[in-house]
Amino acid sequence: MIYLIGMMGCGKTTKGRAAAEALKLPFYDIDEIIQRSSGMTIPEIFKEYGEAHFRKMEQKALFSLGNQPCGIVSTGGGIVCQGENIQFMRRTGDIIWIFRDIEETVADIDAADRPLLSGGAGRLREIFAQRRQLYEDAGELFSGSAEDLARLISLKLRR
Repeated sequence: MIYLIGMMGCGKTTKGRAAAEALKLPFYDIDEIIQRSSGMTIPEIFKEYGEAHFRKMEQKALFSLGNQPCGIVSTGGGIVCQGENIQFMRRTGDIIWIFRDIEETVADIDAADRPLLSGGAGRLREIFAQRRQLYEDAGELFSGSAEDLARLISLKLRR
């Protein structure tokens, strides 16, 4: 598996889906798996049950991919907050940190659909500051196009 980590709004899903299509690989989106299994949107889960419950659902969705065909996985931005998740991803594949300048993300992101961003742009910067080292430690830094990502993944899968 190839696991894409990074901040919300950095392009994990968009670039990951395009790379998977180009490489003819399965694409898995953790948020979509959670929404499908729960019948709720991510904001609804946060509102009804809170972040801790969401993180448990996120981990369950991640671990469920262990039995799936090799593909590209778009994770949630907070997946790195639990060490067990990082260990699982390292054990079962490669981790790529999709990096995007935080100010570009702030300019583009719609906080209405992001439960952790009720504090606006300042909250996004704060979350990034808290997670940056986790991203750096967990994954190989990548900043480029979906085509560049597909090339990188192709090289990794040939190893």
